Amino acid sequence: MSTSTSTHAGTGAGAVTDPATGTDLARLLACEIDPVRGFLPARDPLERLPAGFEPWEETTVRLPSLMAAGRARDVVGRLGPLPATRLHGDRRALWRAYMLLSLLANAHVMDGEERDRTLPRTIAEPLCEVAAALGMPPIPTYATLVLHNWARVDASGPLSLDNLVPLRPFSGGMDEQWFFLSMTAIEAAGGPALAAVEVMREGIGADRPELVSDALVRIRDAVEAMMATLRRIPERCDPYVYYHRVRPPMGAWGEPGVVYEGVGTAPQNWDAASGAQSALLQTLDAALGVRHGGETDGFLRGMRAYMPPGHRRFLTALEAGPSVRDHIVARDDDEKLRGRYNDAVDVLDTFRRSHMGLTVRYLSKQAGPEGVGYGTGGTDFVHFLHDTRLEASAHRID
Repeated sequence: MSTSTSTHAGTGAGAVTDPATGTDLARLLACEIDPVRGFLPARDPLERLPAGFEPWEETTVRLPSLMAAGRARDVVGRLGPLPATRLHGDRRALWRAYMLLSLLANAHVMDGEERDRTLPRTIAEPLCEVAAALGMPPIPTYATLVLHNWARVDASGPLSLDNLVPLRPFSGGMDEQWFFLSMTAIEAAGGPALAAVEVMREGIGADRPELVSDALVRIRDAVEAMMATLRRIPERCDPYVYYHRVRPPMGAWGEPGVVYEGVGTAPQNWDAASGAQSALLQTLDAALGVRHGGETDGFLRGMRAYMPPGHRRFLTALEAGPSVRDHIVARDDDEKLRGRYNDAVDVLDTFRRSHMGLTVRYLSKQAGPEGVGYGTGGTDFVHFLHDTRLEASAHRID
């Protein structure tokens, strides 16, 4: 085990180790996960594509005003072909192209009162090309809107909500920007938990309860930081505006689907971007040995298809590894370790309670007299979050 000083993944220099324990964090890097930023990219997202891609750049700048005027489909439909192959080999450029193209595609499909079920070749082909290169579906995803759509106001400052701006708003307005940037800041706050997860796994394998115990504290602290940001969403995102203006144009591409010209003739159906496409809470569940069942598990696993491939691999590896819960149950005389595990489960339960409260406020209460609020993908998230929370909290060790 290395005991060298931690080297940030974004520098590209040397092996990365956990500064508190010297644990090798190679698994995180192999899954394109940063030990500090977590599922956010190790380097800030690229702010502009190389010369020659100005039409994509300039049209996405205009999307909020074009969507407001009902002219986005016309403008996007007139874009000429651009060779996305020029971007291969540069993952930051591919991620930016994926973000721009998926927003352009969504504007074309969702603009106006009726959806256009055919995506023009000049957008469909490069979108499918860059999406395939990244292992992503050709539609706006959580990775599009949250993980790769931000910049820091102060480039040397923290990844905090007050120091973030979007690279490309979609329909525009402070409510939309604040909502998605809140998700970005939550990801940043949860980042240190991922390094702690790796330390905890090493502690289990080496039968070192002190490592497991310290890691559980760091996970608890990270979730508390996530919760502090979650509770700030109402500061600048009004529930009415979110439900009636931000949410509708980011809906799913459901039946009868969308045909991608030049790619195939069969319509494709996709779920909308959703917080369920984040790997963060699924990682915390897997790390704590939480297992969901039935419809909950099926839905969460289905959302993994919308995650970057490295994040999916990390989740699979966690679930295949040793169970911290089983490890602690086997050490039934270690009350301190059991208490720290329960603290981590409890704070995750509190986070989910807060999340569910916001869901009621932003979806159910805005949905009208029937009081049922659905997410952008059509899922009844109030009941989903309720079931998820109960299943997770049931894993406390008495």
